Amino acid sequence: MTELLAEKVMQPAIKSEQLAYCPTMDLIALATLDERIHVYRLNGQGVFGYIEPRDEGKVRCIRWRPNGRSLVVAYDDMTLSLVDSHSGKIVRRVNCAGYSDSQICCLGWGVSNKACSNHTQDMKHQSYPNDDINQNADVRFPNMPLDLPKSLVFLEVESVLPKLSPLASGSVEDDLFSSQISVDALFRPMAMDATDSADILLVGFEDGTIHLSIYDFFEIGTFKLGEFPGTALGRKPLLHCFHPLSTTHTLVLSHSSHDDTDLSLVPLDLRLLSNVGPYLSILASKSTELHNLLLYIRQVQVQMYSDFRASQDLPRRFISIIEETLNEEGGWSWAGFAYHLVVTGNCPSKVKKWLVDQIGERGHKRWEKAVSAGYESIRRLAQEHLLPALGRVVVLVSRLRGLSSFEISNRHLGLITEQLDRVIDTVSCLQLVAHQLLIISGSELRQFQAFSVWLRQEIDIQASDATSLEPPESGTAIDHSSTLDYIRGPMAESALAPFFGLKGDADQWDLVADDGSLFELYQNELKENVAPSQRSKQPPRLDALINHLDKQCSNVFQGIAETQRRNVSIGPPVSLGKGNPKLIDMRMLAEAELGPGSWKVRDIKFADDNDLMLAMSIESESRLFLVPYRPEDVSRKGLKYKVDSTCISDQSGITTGLSVSDSFPLDEYTWLKFRSGVSWTPKFVDVNGRKGRRAACVLAEDQFHYRVYDLDNRDPVAQN
Repeated sequence: MTELLAEKVMQPAIKSEQLAYCPTMDLIALATLDERIHVYRLNGQGVFGYIEPRDEGKVRCIRWRPNGRSLVVAYDDMTLSLVDSHSGKIVRRVNCAGYSDSQICCLGWGVSNKACSNHTQDMKHQSYPNDDINQNADVRFPNMPLDLPKSLVFLEVESVLPKLSPLASGSVEDDLFSSQISVDALFRPMAMDATDSADILLVGFEDGTIHLSIYDFFEIGTFKLGEFPGTALGRKPLLHCFHPLSTTHTLVLSHSSHDDTDLSLVPLDLRLLSNVGPYLSILASKSTELHNLLLYIRQVQVQMYSDFRASQDLPRRFISIIEETLNEEGGWSWAGFAYHLVVTGNCPSKVKKWLVDQIGERGHKRWEKAVSAGYESIRRLAQEHLLPALGRVVVLVSRLRGLSSFEISNRHLGLITEQLDRVIDTVSCLQLVAHQLLIISGSELRQFQAFSVWLRQEIDIQASDATSLEPPESGTAIDHSSTLDYIRGPMAESALAPFFGLKGDADQWDLVADDGSLFELYQNELKENVAPSQRSKQPPRLDALINHLDKQCSNVFQGIAETQRRNVSIGPPVSLGKGNPKLIDMRMLAEAELGPGSWKVRDIKFADDNDLMLAMSIESESRLFLVPYRPEDVSRKGLKYKVDSTCISDQSGITTGLSVSDSFPLDEYTWLKFRSGVSWTPKFVDVNGRKGRRAACVLAEDQFHYRVYDLDNRDPVAQN
């Protein structure tokens, strides 16, 4: 009897076809009718689950990454969510609205290996771990020669740099960097054994548009199938298939969503690694890491702006109250009167009332906490987050610049050295700005602490008994010089304000029109021995510099993508005849044509390189069949192969098709027979796993529960 590995009943029901088995781990991902994504172990234990925080997003497709580390989910609001399988957190969101105006209808995630073009013929008879079972797994190539120059190129210096610290979470987007686990996952060094392979993510749209990207972020571009010779307009992608030892991927297209529609197969040749070489891996991985660093730096800037502005709001409200009174008295400002009060000690009754009644001990503590926390946050974010992230950007861009400096490696990469030099210059200017933030925030914090001590003593003096001959004792000495410096400067306007765009009349930099090096321009400004308020030009805004850096990096990424688009070619479609677009599966081997006879085919999937799994039912009976589909498999009896002009020829030039008719030997190829009388009809099947642990996940017709079966324990007449 076949071993039943798992069975689980779901409430609410599971969405049809939105169920996927992880290729490397015993995990099952599914979407329910309430648009929640759930991941379960085989024993039914939940690993994680989440729902998008928006009402309009409905799940359309889910797909596992070939190595099982990520899960991609497509929604009908044209967004993709990349979910980490270990933490269950969304590590990236992609807005696909700019790729096509139609809905997402297909997701494909494949692997291409560099060795597929140079070593396939030499190693096609060798056995690779997992390849005979799971074509989604990474293929390891034994006996490859050692390459010292390549090892030096791929030397990971980022691993010795300090780890980036997590950021405080304030919204859904902030959650990307809210924990050390998620930050480490985003900036994980690339493994050496991954340099000869590339993960390729394909997103298909109903209007025949496909979008390609590798390593999660590195975009190759958008292609319209109708623009290529021989391809037909109006055919939407249904299914994606690949083999790790082939540069050619395949797509099944349909003319409509009806049960009986024209199907065609389109080859998609992706000669990325074979033409570019191993440098594409480091190029794509470093570009992805650079993109994540830009998101991290922008989030640091947003937190800096928020914390600084919050630190200025409360003191501004306190000061506005007394300045109204001082203006009525004689046009005084609080800064001028506070300076007079420190020097002379003369305090009018209205100011005394403001100090005692409006501020008092409680108001002073709030004032001190707000301003001190703001300065401390600026220093912490600059020291622990901004500067380490900028240091990593320099290392990454320097690595890319090294590749661009040599014609041999840059011939097929599309890097421009001058663009990378400008990126490094902007990062150097940002580093100088970060150091200025540290210096200014530290100086103003010391001045404010002196001012706070004086203000507290002045409140105590004015609140004491008027008949007292001596002021109350204070155990803290007052630094009058720092107090006066704070009153004349930061209390009226902080030197940090221009960096965050809070000085409206400031003469800002034109980062595009300014000629020369931004770093040298700002360095020359700092060399002027004048006060910041008296300089000819205010410091560059932090957000403007980050936006400028983002545009420069986008230009670098665009140049790389345009070059790599030349390595993508789409062949003419091959007709597959008419078929049901909901009952198809594909594997890069011999093609099979099925005629179910009196049995109704519920679903069909490739089990491995030799067998095909069919879920079929008739009246009250349902079965799972394992059927061989390779013509050369002569050990199987009772199957008929026929010539069909609509099928694809194999390498021997013989066109074959597998016919399953009424004479099909049911009992011989029955792998699982569901117990009669039990209302359990299969609706959707997903076959996956690894050597010695293959499994078939079967979704019931009612969509409320599923079962998982062990494929390696085969009993031809098992019942469940």
